Amino acid sequence: MERVALLTGGSGCSRESTAIRLAAAHTSHLQARFNYIFLKRFFRIMRIGFPKICAKTVVLLVLLIFMRAAEEYNYYNSGLIPSMFYKSLAGKDLAGFKTDLWSAAVVVLSVCICKSCRQMVSSLLYVGCRELITGSLQTRYFAALNYYTLNTAESGIDNPDQRITQDVDKLCYQLMTNALPQIILQPFIIAYYTYKTYQSMGYIGPLSIYAFFVVSTVLNKFIMGPVVSRVFLQERQEGDFRFNHMQVRTNAESIAFYQAASLEGTKMDTRLKGLVSAQLRVVNSQLPLNISINSFDYISSVLSYALVGIPVFLGNYDHYTPAELSSVISENSFFSMYLLNNFSTLVDSSAFFTDIAGCSHRVGELLEFMDRQSETMAGSSSGLSSGLSSGSSSGSSSGVPTSHNKGNTTIQSFDVVSEGLLQDAAATQANVLHHKSILVAIEHLSISPPGTTNFLTLVHDLNVCVPKSSNLLILGEPGCGKSSLLRVLRQLWRPIAGSARLCLTDTHRDVMFLPQRPYLTTGSLADQVVFPEPSIQGDIDNSILESLQRVGMGHLQERLGGVRQPLLGKSWYDIISPGEMQKIAFARLFFHRPVLAVLDEATSALSEGNEADMYSAMREMGITAITVGHRSSLKKYHDHILLLKGMGRWELVAVA
Repeated sequence: MERVALLTGGSGCSRESTAIRLAAAHTSHLQARFNYIFLKRFFRIMRIGFPKICAKTVVLLVLLIFMRAAEEYNYYNSGLIPSMFYKSLAGKDLAGFKTDLWSAAVVVLSVCICKSCRQMVSSLLYVGCRELITGSLQTRYFAALNYYTLNTAESGIDNPDQRITQDVDKLCYQLMTNALPQIILQPFIIAYYTYKTYQSMGYIGPLSIYAFFVVSTVLNKFIMGPVVSRVFLQERQEGDFRFNHMQVRTNAESIAFYQAASLEGTKMDTRLKGLVSAQLRVVNSQLPLNISINSFDYISSVLSYALVGIPVFLGNYDHYTPAELSSVISENSFFSMYLLNNFSTLVDSSAFFTDIAGCSHRVGELLEFMDRQSETMAGSSSGLSSGLSSGSSSGSSSGVPTSHNKGNTTIQSFDVVSEGLLQDAAATQANVLHHKSILVAIEHLSISPPGTTNFLTLVHDLNVCVPKSSNLLILGEPGCGKSSLLRVLRQLWRPIAGSARLCLTDTHRDVMFLPQRPYLTTGSLADQVVFPEPSIQGDIDNSILESLQRVGMGHLQERLGGVRQPLLGKSWYDIISPGEMQKIAFARLFFHRPVLAVLDEATSALSEGNEADMYSAMREMGITAITVGHRSSLKKYHDHILLLKGMGRWELVAVA
C-alpha cells in the first residue's frame, strides 16, 4: 500500500500564514479611506439595518424624519422670537410684549418636547439597527465554519468578536444618534433657507454661503482620509489589547504557577503603548480637521453679519423706522445664520463620519470575508460529494514530492481487507459506502494546511476504513498530522486530494468529537451534559445524573445545588479541574450515545484507572472509538493502530 501525506497546521506553514495575514492587514489599512469602497461597504451594512419597507427600523426612520421636521419648525419659530421682542420693546407695546412672552413660552416648550422625543426615537433606531446588524453578522459567523476560519491565523481578519460587538455598536451609535438626526433633513432645510436668504439679500447672499461651504467641504475631504485609516488601526489596537487581557483572565492560574506576572505585565504595557500611540496618531491627525471645522463655524457667524450689512449699507432698508429696521435685521440675520449653521452642521459631521467610516470598513471587511467563505463552502460541497469522493488517485498530481510517494506500508488483520472491501489502493468508494459496517472511509487522502502554497505534506495517499466495533488508535510525534486528520474528517479543512467520509446516517448525532480541552458552555450542569443540543424535552434529569455518576461526577450536582441550577457570575473553567472537564465530556458522550466517538487526547488529564473505565463504558454501549493519543496504555483499548511517521510515511497495524 502507498504511503500517505496528511497535512497539519504545524510550524511548517507558520511563516507563510504570517505573511498572508500581514499582507491582508496591510491591504485593509490601505483601503480604509473615505472613498468608493467605504460607500459600498456602508450601504451594504445599511441594507441589513433597513431590510424591508415594513421593518421596525424603517418605521422608526420615518418617525425620526417627522420628529426632526417638527423640531425644525419649532427652531424656526424660536429664531423669530428676538425680532418680535425687538419690535414690541422698541415700540413700547405692552400688550404686544405680553403676547410675545406667551408665544415664546409655548415655542420653547414645544422645542423641548420635540427635541426630547427626537432623541428617544434616535436611540430606539440605534438599538434596532444594532440588533439587526449584529444578529445578521452572528448568523453568518456561526455558518459555513466562519467562526472557526476567522479565529485561525490564516484569515487575515483581526478580532472578529470586536467587529461584531464594539464596532457595530460604535457605527450605529454615531450614525443614528449623532450624524443622521443632523443631516436627515439638511437638503430640504438648506433649500428653504436658501430661498429665504435670497429674498432678503438677493443672489449674493446664498452664492457667498455656497462658495464658502464648497471650499470647506473639499478641504475636509482631503483632511479626513488619513483620519479614517488611523481610526481603523486604532480599533484594531483596541481589539488586540482587549484580547490580551482576555488571555490573562482565561489562563490566570497557569500564569500564577509559572510566576510569569512580570513578563505578562511587560507585554501588556507594550500593547498599551501601541494602543496609546495609535490613539495619539488619531488625535494628531484630527487637529487639522478640528481647525477646519471650528474655522468654518466661527467665520460663518462673521460672514452672516457681513451679508446682512450689504442691503443695509446699500440703502435697501432706508424706508424702515428704527424699530422696524431692528426687527428686519434680526429676522434676516437669522435666515443667513441658520443657512450657514446648516452647512456648518454638515461640516461638523465630518468628525462623526471618521468614526463611521472606520467602523464601516471593519464591519464591511468582515461581511465580505464571510460571504466569500460561504461561497467557497457552497462551491466545495459539490466537490466534497463528487470530485473528492471519487477517490482521486495519488502520485505526482497531488503535488507531493515523488520521494514521498513510495513505500511498503501494509495493513495487518484489518477486518475489511478479509472481506475484500479494500483489495488495493484503488478500491472504489462505492464498495466501501455500501458496506453497512463501515463508519469511516478514507481514500487516497492528502491534506495541506489552509493558507500554504508549498504543499509540504506529512501523510500522502492515506487509505483506511474503520468498521463498527473496531477501535482505531492514531499515534505519532507532535506535528505529524494527527489532529489535521480529524479536522479533515470533520470538514474543518479541505483536502488537496482524496476523501475522508463519515459513513453514518446522521453525521450530527451519530458522531461526537471530544477535544483535549472540552468546551463548557454557559448555563447549568444539565446544559453541559446535553450539549451540543440546544434543549431536550422531557424528564431527562435521571439520565443526566446516570451519565454523571458513570464518570464519577455525581457529587458535582450536590455541590452546585442540582443539575438545573445555573452557574451565575462564574466560569465553569474556574471551578472544576482539567480532569473533571474531561469527565464531563465523557458524560456528554454517554448521555448521547453516538455510534462513533473521535477522541483527541481526551483522557490526557485522567488517571489510567479512569481511562480504563471510560473505554470500558464505550465498549458496553457499542460506541466505536477513533483516538489520537500518546499514552502506551491506550493500545489495549484499540484493535488497530495508525502510526504517522512524518515525511509522508504511515503504517497501519493490528494490535497484538
